[in-house]
Amino acid sequence: MLPTLSLGPLVLPVPTIILLVGILAGISFSEKYSSFFLVDRNQLTSLFSYFLFASLFGARISYIASYPGAFSNNWLSIFSINPAMFDWIGGLLIGILVTVIFISRKNLDLWNTLDSLTPAIIVFMFSLGLSFLASGEFLGVPSDLPWSIYLWGANRHPTQIYWLLLWGAITSLIWPLRKNLWVRGTRFLSLLALSSSVLIFLEYFRADSQIILGGLRTNQIFSFLLLIFSLWQLGKRIREFQQHDISEVQNGSDFNL
Repeated sequence: MLPTLSLGPLVLPVPTIILLVGILAGISFSEKYSSFFLVDRNQLTSLFSYFLFASLFGARISYIASYPGAFSNNWLSIFSINPAMFDWIGGLLIGILVTVIFISRKNLDLWNTLDSLTPAIIVFMFSLGLSFLASGEFLGVPSDLPWSIYLWGANRHPTQIYWLLLWGAITSLIWPLRKNLWVRGTRFLSLLALSSSVLIFLEYFRADSQIILGGLRTNQIFSFLLLIFSLWQLGKRIREFQQHDISEVQNGSDFNL
């Protein structure tokens, strides 16, 4: 863990810095390859501005709704930039909703635009895993496995490392390395389905998530609903392509970093 870094009189919040770098790097990658997805770069920049604000605001509101007691003694802590006090899954859902609204109002191509977000989402999710590792959040349950890590007074599942490894696997499936053929929208929907599955799986190893009826966790329910929706839309997109025009295929190109 490295929650802070002292540089003389300055005390820097390492997890927050990692997140900021991840956000900026993710936006940069998506903007760089906007032409690959046939999306106007300026429109994409505006979209990211709305998405980031909605996600950050939504993540804080979602955290307050889940843990109202965390602010009962000091309501000014609502304005804290501590990444541990954000519900990033709730924030992501709200960000996605605002994104869809923005695309609709600007008359952008829905599927190309959503596909263009995949590089930014992948980079951000990696940075989120690193921020968890630095802060000690996304805490694993106690474990005596050989690869457990000592954290907060016990040997635990390294859930932060699980996160990074699983997102590495997702990236290898989603990131276009050669000339792949993707039906428009299926890249984003596949990312949504895979990330939802990962979150459902990882919640079983967490010690710091909210448990509700039957041992289910709040994030698992949201993720399960997101998984159903993404699979439904994924199947719908593929059927539409099979039944209609081959122009629904987006030709891939070299996508090397």
